[in-house]
Amino acid sequence: MNKTQLQQAVGSYIDLTNGASFDEKIYPDYPAPILRNNLDGIELGLSRWGMPTPPMYVKGKTDKGITNMRNISSRHWQRWLGVASRCLVPSTSFSEYAQDPDPKTGKKKATLVCY
Repeated sequence: MNKTQLQQAVGSYIDLTNGASFDEKIYPDYPAPILRNNLDGIELGLSRWGMPTPPMYVKGKTDKGITNMRNISSRHWQRWLGVASRCLVPSTSFSEYAQDPDPKTGKKKATLVCY
């Protein structure tokens, strides 16, 4: 969804992207467009999406966050599940990391999932 389509879908919004264009494909660890409510109305910004990693999995490392929350009944996620923490991601596809790393690079590849 580009900015013209976005405006047709949601009406007016405050653009905080400084005129930046954005890809309709959303990848982990990269900024993505989000729509959120603020006191002045709906705003469009770019944000890296995800949630804080549960502490038991960080173990002294820098927390890069987690983008794959499968168990939202976990107590860890509860404070971020309310309306105040919600946003809309205008996209046509997301990507998720593969389960197994690439044997050559040792890194997990991001695979595009279309919706």
